[in-house]
Amino acid sequence: LSLKISRNGNILNLNVTPVTDEKTGEYKIGIWVRDSGAGIGTLTFYSPAYNVICGLGHGVSDEDTEELLTIKKGEIVLGKLDFERRFDFMQQHSAEHIVSGIAHKYYACENVGFHLGEDIVTLDFDKSLTREDILRIEALSNEAVFKNVGIKAYYPDSEALKAIEYRSKKEIDGAVRIVNIEGVDDCACCAPHVKSTGEIGVIKILGITKMRGGTRLSIKCGLDAFVDYSEKCKS
Repeated sequence: LSLKISRNGNILNLNVTPVTDEKTGEYKIGIWVRDSGAGIGTLTFYSPAYNVICGLGHGVSDEDTEELLTIKKGEIVLGKLDFERRFDFMQQHSAEHIVSGIAHKYYACENVGFHLGEDIVTLDFDKSLTREDILRIEALSNEAVFKNVGIKAYYPDSEALKAIEYRSKKEIDGAVRIVNIEGVDDCACCAPHVKSTGEIGVIKILGITKMRGGTRLSIKCGLDAFVDYSEKCKS
């Protein structure tokens, strides 16, 4: 059996001889084949005349090895954006940037963990915060929301990037997308956000947990915070 394999940018031509499985009597070969994959991201342009596409988003990675796959062909799949759910996540994520930015600015906290759940958002900071610290962070976060300042995502060139003090959990090779919340935060981030802080509505810290010498905050904002408050007022 002749195989053509792409490995590290090189094409290898290999011959593999199948052997008989003693238990089943079937022929087998020692290769691993991924039949299909998905994940081109957001399709922004397609030309039927030239059969080309332009995709904005992440590449297609193998689900086990996480290596980028070379795609020779594929098919266009119809998708529908659930904007209500997407906007909810945009509100929560933008709120997380505000809370993390203020915690970093006033208490030198580093955000070491973030989970955007369906019902709650959690933020993990590397420092222990008092209740008074957290109340101040919440007040300043909502002050930033009520000021309705702009949120801008952009790619600065390498020289401009050197002059920006931005938060990032890891070193990033290549272009860096900065999300700037005016007067509040600069952070490396590839996710969508609301256009201005006023679209967040309100930020409420609902839970405080001490863990591994740091602090975990549980928050809700926007419609989620309103629904939570409404439910609590019923009792």
